Amino acid sequence: MYAPAGPDLRATVYGPAVGGTVRVDDPFVIATLAALPAPSMPRPVIAAAPPPRSPRLAIIGAVLAVLAPPLGLVVSAVALTRILEARPRLRGEALAVLGVAASVIGLCAAVAIAAS
Repeated sequence: MYAPAGPDLRATVYGPAVGGTVRVDDPFVIATLAALPAPSMPRPVIAAAPPPRSPRLAIIGAVLAVLAPPLGLVVSAVALTRILEARPRLRGEALAVLGVAASVIGLCAAVAIAAS
């Protein structure tokens, strides 16, 4: 009778593609598999968030503070209020304060020119 030259194919189990073929009744293979370290999961790549931009209202208020001080004062004050109420606090607080200050200085200059 003909005896196969390799392992008995009826004693094998076909596992997933990464595991290949493993003999169920071979204690050496079982011990080798048990000694292998567990496969590590790849770490997820976390994309960095883009840096927060200054609110458009603060930028518009600073521009209007130079061009039209009364309107710049109102817009900058609204922008500053929104920035201070936001949690977490938004960027642009200094720009809104600058817009308020420039508007007040512009209004004071306009009143001084009108009074003289």
